Amino acid sequence: MFLTLIFTDFGATCHDITLEETSLLSATCGNGKGGQVTSATDVNNCVANLVGALQCHVKFVQFFV
Repeated sequence: MFLTLIFTDFGATCHDITLEETSLLSATCGNGKGGQVTSATDVNNCVANLVGALQCHVKFVQFFV
């Protein structure tokens, strides 16, 4: 079984974007089916300080199929 993921610019498909506390990013985003979903993620799991520059990275990826 293959799982295809497409990651897009969340700023183009999400609104009500907030950064809560020190690292909890939340937003309401289109779900691709005409609906909206509000969710949040800890940016410490996907942004790193690499020698003074912020970089995208992934600590882990969890899939439920």
